[in-house]
Amino acid sequence: MLNFSTASRTTGPVNQFRDRSHAGVYLANLIADSQSPAGQTSAVPPVVLALPRGGVPIAFAIARALNAPLDLLLVRKLGIPGCDEVAMGAAVSFFSFAAGNIAYIDTTLIKNLNIPQSEYRSGKHALDVEGRVVYLVDDGIATGATMLIVVAPVGAPESCADISKIADQVIVPLQPRNFNAVGLWYDDFPQTDDKEVLLLLDKAKLFGAGPR
Repeated sequence: MLNFSTASRTTGPVNQFRDRSHAGVYLANLIADSQSPAGQTSAVPPVVLALPRGGVPIAFAIARALNAPLDLLLVRKLGIPGCDEVAMGAAVSFFSFAAGNIAYIDTTLIKNLNIPQSEYRSGKHALDVEGRVVYLVDDGIATGATMLIVVAPVGAPESCADISKIADQVIVPLQPRNFNAVGLWYDDFPQTDDKEVLLLLDKAKLFGAGPR
């Protein structure tokens, strides 16, 4: 059940999130309450990119609060040969950021990695992020002339520090020393399914100028 209206307006310290909806509203309030997020002065509205699938419910709340278009940053973990669960990198489609070691890999590889971008986008083009503030949103960070702002409710302190070296801003309000795993910091952390992703993307068409 999606419920984006029950989270408190407060942006005070938190020790745990009830679920992704609560985390999304909390982050949306935190960003909206900022007088000048990341020095944003452009009249061009920001763009919110979600990492599917878990990042989508959180990014939806942020996009709604900012009245910003929502799109997906389609990624697939690249595992070490013979030990796929150990990540050595990630394949990313469409978007390329001129920062650190963030790399572009073309859509042929993404197709081969079974990322369902055609189902998610329904034939629409990806958003143009050039020259815009970009909020890149996930449900947590375990490993880790466009402005890139990385947003997550919770993350490992070391990973957040690493990301801060290549991103313009990192917004992760909860960074516990005994992090261990993302799901431990939610009371309710079920897997986000494609049905929920598609529902939120459809609702987000009302925000800003979404993918066409």
